Amino acid sequence: MTLQNTLSETPLYAARPRLCDLGYLRVPYERSPGTLGYRCSAEPTHVFIKKGGTAEDALGRKCLCNGLMANIGLGNTRGDGYVEQPLLTLGADLSGVTEMLKVFPNGWSAKEAVNYLLNVSNISSKNSANATDSERGISQPS
Repeated sequence: MTLQNTLSETPLYAARPRLCDLGYLRVPYERSPGTLGYRCSAEPTHVFIKKGGTAEDALGRKCLCNGLMANIGLGNTRGDGYVEQPLLTLGADLSGVTEMLKVFPNGWSAKEAVNYLLNVSNISSKNSANATDSERGISQPS
C-alpha cells in the first residue's frame, strides 16, 4: 500500500540515506563476552552485518524512529538538506484495514479507528474461552 509523500513511495524510500541516528528501537547484541552493543536493521547494511545482523534481515527495512517522528511533525532535517519523510505503517496483516473499509468506505478519523478497535477488542474478550460470564454479558440468576 502506498500513500503520497510518504516513505511508502519507492522513489522517496530510495532517496533516504540508511542511517540509525535516533536509535529508539535498536536491539542489544553481545559484542564480546560481557559487552553489549546495539544494532538496527535500518542502519547501513554493512554496519548491521558487521554487528552480527544478516543482509536478509536488513533488506527493505525502513527507519521507524525517524519516520514516526516525521509523522507527528518532528522529522529531522539533515545537514545536506534531506528532510525526513513520514512513514506509512500498516504491518503485514491488512485484515483489520479491510474490515474497517467495509464500515468506513471513505476513510476514518483517529477517533473512529480507536472506537472500532475497542469494539473489536470487547467482542474478542467476550468470545474468549477464559472470559467470565459477566465479561460475556451473561447475568447469573439471583
